[in-house]
Amino acid sequence: MTFLPDVRPLDGCDDPASVLGYARDRKRAAADAEREVAKASAKWLSMHATGSLVGPVDAWHERTLPLGGEGCPEVAEFAVTEYAAALGLSPESGRTRLALYAEGFYRLTRCWDRLERGDLEAWRLRMIAERTLCLSPAAAAFVDQHVASVAHKIGPAQLLRLVEEAKARFDPDQAEAERLAAAEARHVDIDLAAVGVAGTAHVDADLDLADALDLEAAVADVAHQLLLAGCTESLDIRRSMALGLLARGQLTLPSNDEPEGGAAPQVPPTREVVLHAHVSATAVTGAAAGRVHQGWMQVPSRWWVCSRSRPEAS
Repeated sequence: MTFLPDVRPLDGCDDPASVLGYARDRKRAAADAEREVAKASAKWLSMHATGSLVGPVDAWHERTLPLGGEGCPEVAEFAVTEYAAALGLSPESGRTRLALYAEGFYRLTRCWDRLERGDLEAWRLRMIAERTLCLSPAAAAFVDQHVASVAHKIGPAQLLRLVEEAKARFDPDQAEAERLAAAEARHVDIDLAAVGVAGTAHVDADLDLADALDLEAAVADVAHQLLLAGCTESLDIRRSMALGLLARGQLTLPSNDEPEGGAAPQVPPTREVVLHAHVSATAVTGAAAGRVHQGWMQVPSRWWVCSRSRPEAS
């Protein structure tokens, strides 16, 4: 016989529907409480800005800490420690939490208005603020303008694309610096030192987008050829086998219907040029600029990714 542990009864919850209703109400109450904590945090920030310090600002007295992105006022350092202690957070966690609320209150004003109206949960505001901390005031305002109406449901991938567009529009130097840094981080690591009796090795890589697209197309193509040739392994295994075949220079598998005189020469697959142009009526008439999103163009022996650009108005 199986004995289930006794569960403490809940007031007014005598059936499954009432239990779920109870849980839903408590979840809503927790979200409301977290919004109130966010608003109290913003009030705490405003009460402990630079003007609240007493005495000289030097190494022997209390100093201010930068919280939030560019344009947010600095906050007295002891106020951060008090805040963290009151909420049961570590000093570092308390500073991070205050920085995100400072970002929301001072720079993401449209999103903050939704939080105050009860339309946006505090954790979603923090998710957005975390990704705009590195932006200039103009870029942060751009994100705030475009994300506010969908802040309650936007996902990390969509938000990241919007942040990247804001960087390209308002912080091109920063975007270029990040592109160069990412290019310097490209690598391919094949861990042969950890090979055991299983006979497998781990491969890790960061590639240029164009190279990654070509590699994906080649691996998918050879994996499919393996399937047509009768291989019964799973897709993941066939893809790993395809990588080995490519390493040995086998772009295709031998077949019985090859032409006389050997296999036909292999031609690298071509890729379609895709450009996403967003052009308004005023851009057509020359009153404003349009923008072109990411696309690909083919040049000899290589693919290059077209960078985003904004044509000058004529």
